[in-house]
Amino acid sequence: MTITPARHDVSFEISDAAELLIKEARRKGRRRRLRVGLIVLAVLVIIAAALVAIGRATTPASKAIGGPRATVGANTVSSAVFAPFYFPPSQNLQFVSTNDGWLIDPSVENRILGTTNGGRSWSTSYLSSVSAKTNKGGILSIDFINTSDGWALLYGEGLISTTDGGRSWSAAREPVQGSVMAYTFTGPSNGWVLTSKGVLLHTLNNMKTWLKVTTPAAGTSLCATPSGSLWLGESDSGSVYSSSNGGSWKLSLSGSRVPAAGNVPPRKPAPWISCSGTSAWLLYNWGESAGSMAYVVERTLNGGKSWKAVVSSEVKPAVPADTAGVFGTIESFGSTGKTSAWILGYCGPCTTGSATVATTTNATTFADATLPIAKSVHATPVGVTFHGPKDGWAILQESPSSAIAPTLRIVVVDTTDGGTTWKVANPNLNP
Repeated sequence: MTITPARHDVSFEISDAAELLIKEARRKGRRRRLRVGLIVLAVLVIIAAALVAIGRATTPASKAIGGPRATVGANTVSSAVFAPFYFPPSQNLQFVSTNDGWLIDPSVENRILGTTNGGRSWSTSYLSSVSAKTNKGGILSIDFINTSDGWALLYGEGLISTTDGGRSWSAAREPVQGSVMAYTFTGPSNGWVLTSKGVLLHTLNNMKTWLKVTTPAAGTSLCATPSGSLWLGESDSGSVYSSSNGGSWKLSLSGSRVPAAGNVPPRKPAPWISCSGTSAWLLYNWGESAGSMAYVVERTLNGGKSWKAVVSSEVKPAVPADTAGVFGTIESFGSTGKTSAWILGYCGPCTTGSATVATTTNATTFADATLPIAKSVHATPVGVTFHGPKDGWAILQESPSSAIAPTLRIVVVDTTDGGTTWKVANPNLNP
């Protein structure tokens, strides 16, 4: 999935290692456990880049060290230092009605589970075969548009699809234009894909054929709506472009207008994007360090004509630390309607985990609700999803706080009042 450079430098090997760490982190959905290793990796990259510069003085600073996936859109040696810290969330939990939903099982991570009773009980929908050495075949994300049609991305193999609610699945498919990096479907046959070569593709026949779409920049993140609105995020500049069905692109939000984080490089990652109708929500994430994260949420309600920063942490200007929606670290976020959105945050250093979901219904002011966590338990949030502004579900990975080698327990909780209160729907996920 990496574009291999002609030259063989130490920095290239470290860049490949960084990409593998990113894929492993996405596959497991436990990014926080790799961050210490990534920080060490970043230091190694700096050292390697310095050694390369000293030993090979003729190497230009702008020499590309890999494809768009390895460098997240940047093309300088130093950009590899920051690439590992860009973690767009993978969709590991989704409901298409108040009863029907699917999730990637956090305990085995090569199984998709389905429910037809609102999350109280689950059964196996898909079980993949995974290579122990490379994790090839591991499930990265899922995407369902109704109770019948859905897709899942397998690491190193491509997309699989189902037309019967997950009872049977197609063979994996990968477009010839590159490995699937991000994807979204708005209908049973209508889908969009960003590849490892920075190419945007469109299918109108459920992946049988792909049409290449001309874009103003190599995109890293995207979102599409059934009405044809398309949003494309670019790394390094942080700019966002919009289009109707992939034609006549326009710059919707320049990265230069996004508030700057205090202690991170001026470059901006591609934002996480969630869209609905004429509204779009963006979360710019500079990565976690020492248990905290610099981020800012922007939103538009009029198709990108105007944008507003509604919540931020460790950016200038920053909102007060005790404001709802401000957490140590953001795990995921999304929108549920034109003026409704949610943010899943947590406190990594806290002894109990302290997982919180912040919600808004007016596109401006968030309210916090702490997810139910038992006493003497450390809880890590795995994912959250909403079906409409009222009904939501969350996954918690729990373990005893005092255990040396804790036994993990997966707990499903839900809300029916928009996130104000949460209750346990399944205390120990064990299909």
